[in-house]
Amino acid sequence: MTEVQNFMLVVCFGCTIGFLIGTFSIMVSDGIHYLKKRMRMKKEQKEQKEQEVAGLALEAGCGFRMNPNVLEYGEKRAEITGIAIYDEKGLCTNTLEKGTRFRIAMKVKFHEEIQEPICAYTIKDARGTEITGTNTMYEQSDIKPKKPGDVITVTFEQELNLQGGEYLLSFGCTGYRDADFHVYHRLYDACSLTVVSTKNTVGFFDMNSKVTIEE
Repeated sequence: MTEVQNFMLVVCFGCTIGFLIGTFSIMVSDGIHYLKKRMRMKKEQKEQKEQEVAGLALEAGCGFRMNPNVLEYGEKRAEITGIAIYDEKGLCTNTLEKGTRFRIAMKVKFHEEIQEPICAYTIKDARGTEITGTNTMYEQSDIKPKKPGDVITVTFEQELNLQGGEYLLSFGCTGYRDADFHVYHRLYDACSLTVVSTKNTVGFFDMNSKVTIEE
């Protein structure tokens, strides 16, 4: 091989390596730029969702916390626009004391005419097991037919007999149209509930037994 051929080989090989290195550098740079853009978009989407979810609290600034990972679905013919948990003193909170009375409230706005809407809540434990729940139909508290633009607040009041621990609440507005069941709006795992207890018993509920001993 002549000196000229050697020179040409070195030049061509060097150019090829340089081209490959340059192309690889551009690809890496574009990849990093893309990842940064995706991370920024995800952060903005997360912040936007957190703001939207926080807006579902019935009372702003009361310390009541929404679950940022709430799942929602439904036809949106009616929409749950606010929820809250109130302790026996009327304070909006995520923490309740076992054995006290409390209220669960949900605000619903109607976008279409609905004849017999049903509002409901359920409570599940940290393992995902549904512990209890009820709705306006079960409680024989029928809601009158609603027109577009109507807004109602449904409140469920009860005594807290759950064992101490962590729970999640879900909310729903459903109904029947032409004998078919429809989900208008559901907020799944909408907010957390912490039950503080000085005495836990076996199972999900405390039967509040009164013990007498005769000797």
